[in-house]
Amino acid sequence: MTQLLFDLRFAVRLLLKQRGFTVVALTLMGLGIGANSALFSVVHAALLRPLPFAQSERLVWLTETVKHDGNLETRPLSYPDFRDWKANVKGLSAMGTFAGATLTLGADGNPEHIPAEFVSEGYFEALGVSAALGRTFLPEENEVPDAHAVAVISHGLWQRRLGGTRDVVGRTLLLNERSFTIVGVMPEGVGGWDTRAQAWVPMMMISMDRGAATLERRGERWLSAVGRLAPGASLKGVQGELDTISARLAQVHPTTNAERGARAQLAQEAMFGELRPALLMLWGAVGFVLLSVCANIANLLLARAVARQHEMAVRVALGASRGRLVRQLVVESLLLAILGGVLGLLFSIWLMDLLRLLIPEGFTTRLRFGLEAPVVLFNLGCALCAGLLVAVLPAIKLSHPSFLDALRDRSAQSGPGRGRLRNLLVATNVAVAVVLLVGAGLMVRSFQSLSRVDAGFNHEDVLTLTLHLPRERYQASALVDFQERLQERLSAIPFFTAVSFSSDVPLGPRLSAGMVGVTPEAVGSAEERIRMYRHSVAPSFFSTLKVPLLKGRVFTSADKEGMPRVAVISRSLEKRMWPRKGALGQQLNVGNGTMVEVVGVAGDVRFRDLTETRDQEPDLYFPLAQSPQARLTVLMRTSAERAAALRAVGSVVHELDPKLALDNVASIEEYVARELSPTRLSMLLLGAFAGIALVLVSLGLYGLIAYMVSQRHKEIAIRMALGARMQDVLALILKQGLMPVAMGLAVGLPAALGLSRLISSQLFGLSPFDPLTYISIATLLLTLSGVSCYLPARRATKVEPAAALQAD
Repeated sequence: MTQLLFDLRFAVRLLLKQRGFTVVALTLMGLGIGANSALFSVVHAALLRPLPFAQSERLVWLTETVKHDGNLETRPLSYPDFRDWKANVKGLSAMGTFAGATLTLGADGNPEHIPAEFVSEGYFEALGVSAALGRTFLPEENEVPDAHAVAVISHGLWQRRLGGTRDVVGRTLLLNERSFTIVGVMPEGVGGWDTRAQAWVPMMMISMDRGAATLERRGERWLSAVGRLAPGASLKGVQGELDTISARLAQVHPTTNAERGARAQLAQEAMFGELRPALLMLWGAVGFVLLSVCANIANLLLARAVARQHEMAVRVALGASRGRLVRQLVVESLLLAILGGVLGLLFSIWLMDLLRLLIPEGFTTRLRFGLEAPVVLFNLGCALCAGLLVAVLPAIKLSHPSFLDALRDRSAQSGPGRGRLRNLLVATNVAVAVVLLVGAGLMVRSFQSLSRVDAGFNHEDVLTLTLHLPRERYQASALVDFQERLQERLSAIPFFTAVSFSSDVPLGPRLSAGMVGVTPEAVGSAEERIRMYRHSVAPSFFSTLKVPLLKGRVFTSADKEGMPRVAVISRSLEKRMWPRKGALGQQLNVGNGTMVEVVGVAGDVRFRDLTETRDQEPDLYFPLAQSPQARLTVLMRTSAERAAALRAVGSVVHELDPKLALDNVASIEEYVARELSPTRLSMLLLGAFAGIALVLVSLGLYGLIAYMVSQRHKEIAIRMALGARMQDVLALILKQGLMPVAMGLAVGLPAALGLSRLISSQLFGLSPFDPLTYISIATLLLTLSGVSCYLPARRATKVEPAAALQAD
């Protein structure tokens, strides 16, 4: 113990004495460990930490599935399907369904939109949560439509709007201009599946949002479901039950349930599963950065060991053993790593704040990460592993008998193998840099491809917002009248060049899908049910978004209630069903025996996401006047500042109805940016890590050549004195300097080819084996390495041979 304390004190004095080395090494170590700790905090929050529900490992996420292009894709479910599942699945002790919504809280000059959930019986039981005050819903409150106007509120809403008084249970709350009795308050930090939700109302009150008839339509799928595994039940058993029920429903209800299945998966996987590939990819990348950092610090330690030959020779002369020298070096390395770990904690806090800004908006409310105990322990583990790693090669070098002989005979310039070790470290850096640069290059090329995608409409300068029109005051005719008056008033404002309305917005939330029946062109074919997305739009929708009309006409003011029902379809549907005679005049069965005539064919629009194929799932447009919407999306093309535009819209809306509030204010360009954000996140982080690795390669190679030149200055002087040309000497040094680069490329390129398969799901319009990326990366590394070798080599050739020999 005494010797260990002596080694520790000596290591501290040495670090304080060699401040330049200490600052560089600590900075590198801190960045490497800090980046790993920051990424681990996200991985821990998403993949390792239990969800904030009781026994969350038994919480199950339930969805319907449908095959598309050979892939099994998840879909929402209908309320009738949910009832059948709930009645027949025995492996779940509780099952509930829910739908997110935005409700208007309060009125009379102070309306506020709050996120809420419509929930069925069993929802809170499935999640394993209960009210802190009062209760959740009784079974009978979810049996009869519109019969029980009761609500459960969040702890935050209770504190913010209701004063936090304990007599809140029994008080009334105005939601969508309807009085609800508060029956419960959730605990602080606990809520439903959507962590943003501030209020919960019974599913039977859904008429406030989309009409009670929705609860009876098996083909209208809009719900999410959760369940809790019963004691002794397994996920596999529940999946088997769902498969049996789905097969039976497909037979009993072929029109709506043919080729539909079901999936049960653990809630943790459902909530964060799509983040797993990107997180593991980035965590692997930052691990490579730490490996590169360790290689560089080990290189620095090797150089420092050579510089300390005199000190070590004295120790050997005084009887120090090989183990004694190795222990001293290990203690110094561990001290350096632990100090780097402390610095890494500080770096990780800053990096976590940066990650919160970069993570896609849809995950920020659910993905809560920070400097928690597991992160601190991981940081410590990284520091210890890094300390041992950087000590390994120098320790091996010190323990080599020839090095000890060299210490005893200090006239030796260098021990054998020293160059090989340094070459190995540089080659390791190059291989790591190749892997990271290829990953970053592929993500950059993918981002470029995604950014250049033709979305099928012009999304520039289009501002959108949502109005929630209470169904109690706005029946069908009132909805149409309000829309017409609002369009007239907004169109009169000079800086609105185009105004329109729709039920949704491209790349925005809340898209509605359904099945329609069409008769294919092939003679004798039976009616085919096709899944497509439904949109209710105003006549000006296509011109406002500049969606091209390919055939026929768009809607007019004559397409209203009481007139023949019409529709405009996307080009992909016409191409699929009527490739020869065309779609104009054809009839579509849109459900409940309702037939509509196709009057126009519009260009395909990427409504869902930018990566969808043109014929993935077609779009069907209805006139807004024939299918009025209580949730109205306003689209305005304007070059005005957002604040000015919102003031103008707010003023008009307030004049028409002072009880309405503006919601979901966003430009379509923001929705586009949101679509690009996951790819942008991966690109930026991988690019940053690759940039760090590239700098480390350059520094390591520069240091290697500078060291090699310093060790061989006598040889270089003799060569030049004997008539060697400067070009020959440069070529010799460059050849030896680029040798580890070639070794690194030989290892790194195949490794990158293999690892690139892991990020193939993150790429768009690009093969993971894109040759341009690999050639560009190899060229970049060779060029940069050549420059890093050339600078110290050229400086060596400028020295006069006589002066170099005299100095030696």
